[in-house]
Amino acid sequence: MSKNIKDWTNEVHQGDVREKLQEIPEESVDMVITSPPYYGLRDYGDEVESVWGGDNDCEHKWSVEATLSSQGGNNTEENPPDVRGNEHTQETRLRGEGGVNSNYCSKCGAWKGQLGLEPSPIQFVQNITEICNEIYRVLKPSGNFYLNLGDTYSGGGGVSGKPDEWEDEHNDAVYPDSVPARDVQFPEKCKMMIPHRVAISLIDSGWILRNDIVWNKPNPMPESVTDRRCTSFEFVFHLVKQGSYYFDMDSVRQPYAESSKDRYNYTFSEDAKSQQTAKSPAVGAGDIDRNPNGKIPRDVMEIKTAKHSDAHFAVFPEELIKPHIKSSCPGDGIVLDPFIGSGTTAVVAEQLDRDWIGIDLNKDYVDMSYDRVENETKKIFDDRSIMDY
Repeated sequence: MSKNIKDWTNEVHQGDVREKLQEIPEESVDMVITSPPYYGLRDYGDEVESVWGGDNDCEHKWSVEATLSSQGGNNTEENPPDVRGNEHTQETRLRGEGGVNSNYCSKCGAWKGQLGLEPSPIQFVQNITEICNEIYRVLKPSGNFYLNLGDTYSGGGGVSGKPDEWEDEHNDAVYPDSVPARDVQFPEKCKMMIPHRVAISLIDSGWILRNDIVWNKPNPMPESVTDRRCTSFEFVFHLVKQGSYYFDMDSVRQPYAESSKDRYNYTFSEDAKSQQTAKSPAVGAGDIDRNPNGKIPRDVMEIKTAKHSDAHFAVFPEELIKPHIKSSCPGDGIVLDPFIGSGTTAVVAEQLDRDWIGIDLNKDYVDMSYDRVENETKKIFDDRSIMDY
């Protein structure tokens, strides 16, 4: 492990995100922006399975059946019924009702599988929170964290709007159709509110939530549903560690609408403009007088989805993350993406002259990230090897 953060920068590091984050020096990165796997969406293959929970020193014995004792028991006094009168045991909450098709250690209760394919949404929230606790450690006190997440419907076996060509949504031998996102404690067809469950868990862990930014997609994935509206947005949560943090508002101010300028110029006299500014210095017409560089951006971002030719999945649109890097990472700062995927964060960081760090468990994505940075920014890597710190 290198204690010098510069030894980590401008490289993509392959490995389990928790292990790699633990190797990065404490309070060493200025900004984190990432989009982890969503709950119940895709099967990335057995080679990216990890062990979650349990005892690190246990010599695991994996089984598709997990005993009640390994999941914390079944004390009905601690497991009250839900609003429908159905009792939810500890096993039910963690694994889903009847969810016996996952790999648990019969000794310590650890679970082996892929992030995003947990047997229950609560277990997914726990795993994301564990990762974000490590992000908290490596982020500077003045740093910013942007987390992009989409939601899932129960009973559907995955996120709505899955393209037909994504035939690898589930490996039936390991993840049968009933797991995940089907046998859980939600009514069928119920939106699970996964992003906000994660956000609340992070607040409970000590994070401060500054915005739940809505990413509005003008070109959403088509859906075949006939009894609800098409989903056309996701959330980007802006989290910080303390009340005072780095943020360059002027770098992301937006032009005033001509109608706002006309209303300001023709509605107020010079004295009235001064009074308006003093009365309401942060909003309204007075903002034009106080901030001629533009208005404060709103918390809804309308940006088209993107797809890279080498990736068979949706990728970060550059315009979605560019303003966040501009506003939340100083010019000499470091941007970290612990689920770098196709490498968009690295490409945008290079364009904005910021140092960056990428992590991914999948070697194909590591190679893809390097290829994109080289092809789209003309940066040449002398050595693509993954350094073992």
